[in-house]
Amino acid sequence: MAEVPAIRGSSSLLREHRAITLAIAGTFVIIGFQTAAVAVSLPLAITELGAIKLSGAVLSAHAVACIAGMQCAAVLGTRRPLAWIHGAAVAAMTVGTAVTALSPVALGVIIGRGVEGVGAGMAMVAMYMVVSSAIPVPLRPACSP
Repeated sequence: MAEVPAIRGSSSLLREHRAITLAIAGTFVIIGFQTAAVAVSLPLAITELGAIKLSGAVLSAHAVACIAGMQCAAVLGTRRPLAWIHGAAVAAMTVGTAVTALSPVALGVIIGRGVEGVGAGMAMVAMYMVVSSAIPVPLRPACSP
């Protein structure tokens, strides 16, 4: 594999890349905390809704929908601007969280978790697309062989 020449004195945190690097890191942190916070509160919510038998569906809806969201963002990435994809992802996560939190029945919680998952998957792919278009190759994280 060919080595990529390093840019001396460069970092993804230098002035010209600092904002985009921090925005990407912040987005991943928000997705992680949002996903974890909802997942931690779900067992109590499922119990109070009397839907213990549906707990597997409630907990796996997010993961399955996340994969669908990743595919959706990959397809849309060739057709829409990245800002549009990111906006749709944040909107889906927001709507999904609201549906999950406000639903009086287990089916609504499952649907809400699914919508959240689509948004999270789209946001993750959108962030990788931003890195590939905004950060020069030598400043991107390297994979170890």
